Amino acid sequence: MRAPRLDFPSNVSDPRIRRTSSYNVDYHVERVKHGDIEELGKLIVHFGTPDSVKNFAIDYVIRPANLPEPVRGTLHVLFERDAA
Repeated sequence: MRAPRLDFPSNVSDPRIRRTSSYNVDYHVERVKHGDIEELGKLIVHFGTPDSVKNFAIDYVIRPANLPEPVRGTLHVLFERDAA
């Protein structure tokens, strides 16, 4: 018997991470009703040095059960350097 997981809602799978030319991270959400929010948990990105921190984009695909085609989009992650 396994202990219950506390870091992800039971409606959301563990992330599946695959290395490609970058990384693919997949989650499966069993079901979400219109207007509800389902958190996926934290996404932590590690950069080797402060100088290696660069803006990046996250492409996403949502495959809702009530639409014939997937919904695709891009989230842009932007970093601002502190003025020293």
